[in-house]
Parts: sequence; structure tokens; C-alpha cells
Amino acid sequence: MKTVLKKIINTVLTCLGQLRGKKCMPEQPARIGVIACHWLGDTFWASQTIPYLKQRFPDAEIHIFLRRDFADLFYRMIDPENIHLVPEVISDRKREKISWAKLIAAARKYRPLNFDLVIDLTGNRYSALFTRLLKPAYSIGFEGDELGALYSIRIPADPHKRKRLLKVIQEIGGISAPSEFPQPPETSLNFEEVCGRNALRPDIPTVLLAPKTGWAAKEWGIDNFAGLAAALSADGFQIVVLGMPADKAECGRIVDRAGAGRAVFFAGTLKEVFALMEKAAIFVGGDSGLGHIAASFEHCLTVMIFKATDPAELVPLGRRAIVLDGRDKDITVNEVLSYCRNK
Repeated sequence: MKTVLKKIINTVLTCLGQLRGKKCMPEQPARIGVIACHWLGDTFWASQTIPYLKQRFPDAEIHIFLRRDFADLFYRMIDPENIHLVPEVISDRKREKISWAKLIAAARKYRPLNFDLVIDLTGNRYSALFTRLLKPAYSIGFEGDELGALYSIRIPADPHKRKRLLKVIQEIGGISAPSEFPQPPETSLNFEEVCGRNALRPDIPTVLLAPKTGWAAKEWGIDNFAGLAAALSADGFQIVVLGMPADKAECGRIVDRAGAGRAVFFAGTLKEVFALMEKAAIFVGGDSGLGHIAASFEHCLTVMIFKATDPAELVPLGRRAIVLDGRDKDITVNEVLSYCRNK
């Protein structure tokens, strides 16, 4: 029944769009809005479009809309005053609650910006409606949801976020071919500075462990990470366990196994995490945004263990990225350790 209703809604909206007539994308838009209301990993992929938009429209004022405060991903890309938080545009209705009234109010708040072009990289019904309510002169978004017909033009969706973005760039045209690998985020901090603040030694090779993913089914397990930490600590690495403040007690088991003075739990800001990634020797984690970002740093060996999601669709892109598929088998500590020792 729901599928039939979606098709009916999409058909009606498509017909209404045809009656309005096909619009042409502005050749030189004065103001562009980019909607990237995702979790961390998808927002990182969305950030990759900004340099190409600036290349194509050098005189345009670019604004970005975020679900959460991931502004550090856009350091030196977007003026801070042009980064807007709109938690009303949810990314996953299974884990988040929607208030249509608040979403409409948020769109009204930003409508006076009078966007010439809005690019929706979120790709769900909520972001599609938000895009439409901003009333831009032209909009680009992905097809695949029942409100996709609200865009001026719809682009076929792709499971992998980078391929989706390539389609957006190709649609806009006049932009040089994107690089094979994503560009790592910049940070205003340096590795030595962050080490000094967190009882870390910059002269010892660092391993970053990210045991939590925000979804238990995707996680490799605290005991596995604890065993890995103990072995790498014995090999002479210092261990940094990344997490949120609420994860401290659980992640403390990993720190304890690594040994006193050899490991720390770190719940710092994104820009601090990026500074650590810039010089880290190894990153190990599950399918999470941090893993995709770590893979973008050329020197950092990144091992991502997939437990519940398809690595073919969500594979991290990086020169030293390793994917282990643990959906149908257990990935052992020794297996991960062998990759780390042969880095």
C-alpha cells in the first residue's frame, strides 16, 4: 500500500512539474545553497563537492545546511556565517523524529536568502521538501523518493556517495574531472599541539581506534578492539581510542588492556581528530564516517571492518584503505593485526 501511494504522489508531482515547464539552470548563480543534512560520513562526501562548485561558480556566495555541527569539515571552504544548522531536516526517520511544522518554519527562516540554485545532497523526502520550500530559482536533487519530483532536475541515485556526487558534478558541467580519491579536511590545529593537550607523545607512532559507530550491529566489538590495542601497544604504538563522552566507560576497557601510559580515550572536537589523523600511522574502525575520513589521508593505513553493511556500496576510498567483510564471518584480532604489522 505504501509503495502504491509513493508512486501516486510521485506521478502527481511529476505531472505538476511538467505543467510548470522545464527550467534552465542559472549560468552564473549569485547565491547557492547546498543541503547536506546527514551523519558524519555522508557529510564528508558532500564536502567534496564544494571545491568544484567554487571552481565552476567563482563569484557565487555558497551556503551549506547541516543536520549536525560538522562545520569543521568545511574549514577554509565555507565562510562560517554561511554554515547553517537545520536539525529539522532529518536524515533517518528510523532513528530520528520529524516535525513537519518545524521543518516548514526552518525553510521560511532561510527563504529570504533567495537562492538561485539549491543542490540537495541529502536525498530524502524531508530534504526534498525543504529544498522546495526555500523556493530557489533552480534545484538539483536525487530521484528515488516520492518527493523527488519537487526538484527542477532529478539525478539517478547511486548507493556509493562518491558516485552520487560525480553525477551532480557532471550535471552541472564545466568542471574539471574530480580526483580519484577524496581530499582530506583541513584543520587549524597541528598534531603536536593536540598531543600536548592530551598526554600524547608526538615522537611515538600513533594508532587511532574507533570502536563505536552509532549502530551496534556495525560494531566489531569492544573485546576485539581491546585485544588489538594490547598487541599494538606491545609493538610500541601509542593508542588513541576515539569516542563520544558517553562512550568513555565502555572504551575504558580498551585503554586498560593497552596498558598504563600507552593509551588514552579521546572525545575531542572534529578538528582535533583531523589533526591526529594527519599524522597517525594506523586507523581501525567499523563502517563509520571517521573511517572514510581517515582513508582520505594518504599516509594513514585505514582498516575498516564491515559487520552489517555492504562494503561494495560503502567502500572507503584511499590509497591505503583496507576493507574486511565481516558480515558472514568473524574477523579475528590476529587478522586485523597482520594488516597493521605489514603496513
